[in-house]
Amino acid sequence: MPIRAIALALIAAAGPLVAEPVPARGGAPLSAIDWLSKDAPRAPGVPPRGTETAKGIITPEITVTPLGVPDAEAAGLFSPDSSGLPADLWSASDTADIAQALERAGSPSLPAMQRLLRALLLTEAQPPATSSDGSSFLLARIDVLIELGALDEVAALVEQAGPRDAQILSRDFDVALLRGAEDEACKRLEAHPELTPSLPARIFCLARAGDWSAAALSLEIGKALGKLDQEEDALLARFLHADFAEDAPAISRPKTATPLKFRLLEAIGEPLPTATLPRAYAYSDLRGLSGWKAQLSAAERLAQAGAIPAGRLASSYRVRDAAASGGVWDRVDAVQALLDALDAGDRSAAIKALPVAWERMSTAGLGGALAAMAGEALADLNLSGTPADLAFRLALLSPAYAEAAEARRISDPEDRLLIGLAQGTPPESPASSPVAKAVVAGFTASPPDAVAGLLDEGRKGEAILASMAEMNAADTPARLTRGIAGLRAAGLETVARRAALELVLLPKTRS
Repeated sequence: MPIRAIALALIAAAGPLVAEPVPARGGAPLSAIDWLSKDAPRAPGVPPRGTETAKGIITPEITVTPLGVPDAEAAGLFSPDSSGLPADLWSASDTADIAQALERAGSPSLPAMQRLLRALLLTEAQPPATSSDGSSFLLARIDVLIELGALDEVAALVEQAGPRDAQILSRDFDVALLRGAEDEACKRLEAHPELTPSLPARIFCLARAGDWSAAALSLEIGKALGKLDQEEDALLARFLHADFAEDAPAISRPKTATPLKFRLLEAIGEPLPTATLPRAYAYSDLRGLSGWKAQLSAAERLAQAGAIPAGRLASSYRVRDAAASGGVWDRVDAVQALLDALDAGDRSAAIKALPVAWERMSTAGLGGALAAMAGEALADLNLSGTPADLAFRLALLSPAYAEAAEARRISDPEDRLLIGLAQGTPPESPASSPVAKAVVAGFTASPPDAVAGLLDEGRKGEAILASMAEMNAADTPARLTRGIAGLRAAGLETVARRAALELVLLPKTRS
């Protein structure tokens, strides 16, 4: 497009470049993350739906569904059959109520709850009947996934749903910046100019496409029209005119980082460390551009939240030999030694490496990840004595927990407890700790009245989220009892059993 045409188009679109978030009941935004880039506006001159115009006419709420196009709100990566969740999870709920339930559930620390939350967010399901604006329910799910750091899933979900909304495209753009897929994101913006989320995004994409003159002109016009804040102006100017910025003073850290500011700082040679930024930024360290220690720290941070599979963490540990000792390097050594022994089928080496790996990983809140890496393979080694006891516990934390419980011979009361939890029939005798007692009680307790009421009303997804909120309160044993009972009442027996085992075997995860 000629530069003059770009300038005219920008002037014509000089209305507000920030869309208002979709309001939830009570006035709070349904889905908003303050460190994400700002969303695009509604078309200039079009009043919000349901508001009174200057002539006193009420613009009606209108829902448009293109014929032959699936509902984007129902998009998901798992079928109900594969996830084990019903297709009518949300259909009887209100979108605002779901958003509030997601907020109460928070970011779970137990691996079983992390897997359940991802399944809830990613299962194809009928959207809430009240979700009539075409994106509010999808946006609520996307925002939770971003906060968890599950950026690959967000990208896949948006790809399936399609860029039908400026706010969805804005999230897609931000996620692409953190994943290192900005060129593909810029192509999507180019294909949907009416949905381009912001002027800074347009300028960035023009520069990425090599149209530096148009980018520079757009920057000047945006600055003249007051459409850029001071930080965006300074960063984009330095990005576009790097040759003239060599003697310029260093740019100070942004008051509020956004993915675009983050990438612009990286591009001009002043990257921000991700350790103090929201979890999703850690994903950018996995692109291979950061040092190995930064990559390891990012992978561990994401694995602790269940945002990346344990196999990806294992791959990060096995890149090369540890460069030093202490902290993450000790975990690299320990996990390498254990996985190498398992690969070779070396029982002696595995017996030596196992307790060290368990101690170092469980202390770092990564015991569940170690179990996913090695639990099943350890069960196949037919160990004996103390190593067999530890291998049994890791197997109980793996997908092969049921098989491990079936094969184990009961040797003491703790074995009886663990096998009973794995089989959903824990012993009635008093357990060894307040947490274990609370977990055992959950298998005979009735579900909380609130959960039972939600289930009676067909609000299954909300009932599950309410049970998850109880499970996340590990400092209150009575709530754990209610959480286990609620999960079982919702038909999630396997999830309840695995969560119960994790509560008993992963004390670091509960702290």
